Amino acid sequence: MTLKESRFFGSKGNIPKASRFVLITHLCLAFTVLFWSAALPFMQNYFDQRSLTLLYQTVLGVDEEGVLYPIHRSDEGHAQLLLDAELFADLPKEEQVSIRSSYQKLIKENNESWLEQLALASRILAFGTPAFLQGWVLFSIIIGTMLLLRKEGAAQAVWILPILVGLYSLDNRLYAPLPNPPADFHLYPTEELVLSKYLNEDLDEDFFNQHEQLLRGWHMFLVIEYTKETPSENPLELKKQIDKGEFYFNLDRLKAFQRDTGNHPLFFQSFRKPYFLLALFIIWNVFVAWFVNRPKALEPQY
Repeated sequence: MTLKESRFFGSKGNIPKASRFVLITHLCLAFTVLFWSAALPFMQNYFDQRSLTLLYQTVLGVDEEGVLYPIHRSDEGHAQLLLDAELFADLPKEEQVSIRSSYQKLIKENNESWLEQLALASRILAFGTPAFLQGWVLFSIIIGTMLLLRKEGAAQAVWILPILVGLYSLDNRLYAPLPNPPADFHLYPTEELVLSKYLNEDLDEDFFNQHEQLLRGWHMFLVIEYTKETPSENPLELKKQIDKGEFYFNLDRLKAFQRDTGNHPLFFQSFRKPYFLLALFIIWNVFVAWFVNRPKALEPQY
């Protein structure tokens, strides 16, 4: 074997299996981050829209086909829709028009073509992903491919990756905000409030009874706070009060979402990440850089 053939860069043969495994794993991680960065905010936005659509339909008293006043149906679910539709009809006309207009706008957004959705995903990737993370993905793919092809200088260039990850982590912890809570978060009572104010009880020690106890407290909360009535002793009347309270609670939730403008998919990636996740990210990249720079780590096998 000549000196030229024995050199790692530019020689024939494959690099050791362990090195190939590490590099391929790193490339898989890079592509995962790439697709995750584009898809996760988009998918979260999609499911948020679906959830909001269902909330609109509940308040409007329509089913998924948009049918109003389903008096020809007798099952419990459609009976609830009928009650919601009747309560919605009692709202001020201006409020009804505003809600219907917002609902139609949301339906139009849900019916965007796949080309429009692809354009949104591209904008998220281009403008919603932090620059240091974009650089890490780009250099990970380029350098990882160069290492597999045994290009000269790639082993030294791999140290760029932990530097980029370190800068991304520092930027994320210093400047990225915490994720925003849901717009309706403040409307829900705490467990302590339900127990102390609406039940005047301590939490049951039996785990299996706790759900029933808290559900009963939740129903008291809906009746007292959203119907301004005294809970009835009659089960049928109490059920009507609960359904009525649930409608007005959902109406408040809908108003909260209409006022909310802070959650947008383009800003999803800028949220602060936990320390342990960033630490694992840094450790992995340092490990990869160290691993491929070991003596004979990339020496070809024949």
